[in-house]
Amino acid sequence: MKKVRKVSPSKIRYDQTHPLICFRTTTEEKEKIEVMAEITGKTISQIVTELLLKGCVDIENAYNEGFNFGMEEGEQFGRKDGKSEWGIEIPCPDCNENIFLTPGSPWLKVIKEYVQKYGWGHVACEEKKKLSK
Repeated sequence: MKKVRKVSPSKIRYDQTHPLICFRTTTEEKEKIEVMAEITGKTISQIVTELLLKGCVDIENAYNEGFNFGMEEGEQFGRKDGKSEWGIEIPCPDCNENIFLTPGSPWLKVIKEYVQKYGWGHVACEEKKKLSK
């Protein structure tokens, strides 16, 4: 019958605060890692941990930089394309520079009132009006 080895409380606490991570590698890769450990004076655990954590930080930074760049570029193109495809520009009566009309703009309210007051509408609607007269 096999004897069960009693584990000391300090070993239990150590194992809880220092979990074990294992992985398989080739003999050649293991030898390279051991050489790195010898050259740097670090343990294999320290080398692998530093490389993995630095790699994660680099990946996260690259993701964040790419995400932010994409958002900025997308916003610029979105605004530009939106203005060119859906925007309405009219000259300012005071300085003659173009005003870009946005939803909720006070200019839109004025234009809406003007259009309704003078009966401007769709071409098809205007033609129907002419035919019904």
